[in-house]
Amino acid sequence: MKKQILILGLLAISIKGMSQQKVEEFSLNIEDINWRTTKIIEGVEVRKASANLFDSPQEISIVDIDTTLAKVKYDVGMAKVMERTSVQAKAKNAIAAINGSFFRNHSEPLGESMHFIMIDGEVKAHTVKTEYLTRATGVITVKENYIDISNWNSDKELGYNDKADDVLVSGPLLMDDGRLLHLSYASFNTKRHPRSFMAFANNHLLMVVVDGRSETAAGMTLNEVLMFGKFIGCTDIINLDGGGSSTLFVKGYDDDEIVNTPSDGKERSVKGIFYVTIR
Repeated sequence: MKKQILILGLLAISIKGMSQQKVEEFSLNIEDINWRTTKIIEGVEVRKASANLFDSPQEISIVDIDTTLAKVKYDVGMAKVMERTSVQAKAKNAIAAINGSFFRNHSEPLGESMHFIMIDGEVKAHTVKTEYLTRATGVITVKENYIDISNWNSDKELGYNDKADDVLVSGPLLMDDGRLLHLSYASFNTKRHPRSFMAFANNHLLMVVVDGRSETAAGMTLNEVLMFGKFIGCTDIINLDGGGSSTLFVKGYDDDEIVNTPSDGKERSVKGIFYVTIR
């Protein structure tokens, strides 16, 4: 991933509560980030950084896939029963994976996906109606191994079939083709949490986890995620399930193959993942 700083886009960034001076200071902080890079295969790298952003410590982990070079396959996975991201990834022989979308973890039926999922052309789950107005506003689609991030709504989901091989609905969608999208003042958006998200930047697909809830990692609000993504050159950004679910897996990265530090101190079981295999 190129550390491209979009200075010309400064005036277009509308981050509530952040002055132009703060924006300029943030751009300098981004330029100073020391990314630690590990090559996985041709066109796929892990990038990690510890940095002070938004006046707070941040720990950021990225799987960076150059879509013009990497010979990989993109897939969505969903477990029959909730299982850790790493376990699901290993079962699929993935070289990299990130936790997927939202699921019921405090209500019945426990572990049920709350958002639309399609795998190999078969619908596995539908979106809970109340989610369309809050989080189910974006979608990751894979069709003949072409991956796209775009907007989602109830009309699109109605009767959806055979339009893609794999579909993962999540959100909120933060940026669509370079357009910054409005976020509500819901606490889910405005409070700092560990965050998982996926993005496109200059023909690179990024799988990103921002750690949080610790002295060394504050986490980010979704506006901060949006601003961070904007400054590293992203044109499309979709939020995934975060908090204790945020997990980035890379095969062979280290002993436990988890790139980030989950906020629970260990991996949390999740319903599904987005994963990458060698083709």
